[in-house]
Amino acid sequence: MTPLMHKMEAALRLRNLAPTTRADYLRCVARCGRHFGRSPDRLGAEEIRAFLLHLAHLGRAPATRAVYHAALRFFYIETLGRPDVMALVPRPRIRATTPRRPLTRPEVVALLDAAASRPFNYTMIATLLATGLR
Repeated sequence: MTPLMHKMEAALRLRNLAPTTRADYLRCVARCGRHFGRSPDRLGAEEIRAFLLHLAHLGRAPATRAVYHAALRFFYIETLGRPDVMALVPRPRIRATTPRRPLTRPEVVALLDAAASRPFNYTMIATLLATGLR
């Protein structure tokens, strides 16, 4: 691992991010650097935009591109202190794949009936339903 990636790893640890998130962020930044054949600290906003467009042309899902964006944003802002690089790079918009619909009255009754024998579960489900949480 390069000294730059060690510096990013330390910044990720300071933020107390999960080990899988740290590994994903490091992988994303390394892939961006490999795509251009140079260290990612030498790239600018135009290269980052081009890389994210490249991912879109490869058919990567918006959620995947959002992870790359978050990793690069962390790298440039937190690790390098260069917020100007990511200032004009838009985050991919993530849309829900299926429209959400509320439960019908019979579905609610069936759910509560199924949880009736377990008071804690019943209370949690009833609270979720009453407050509209998902």
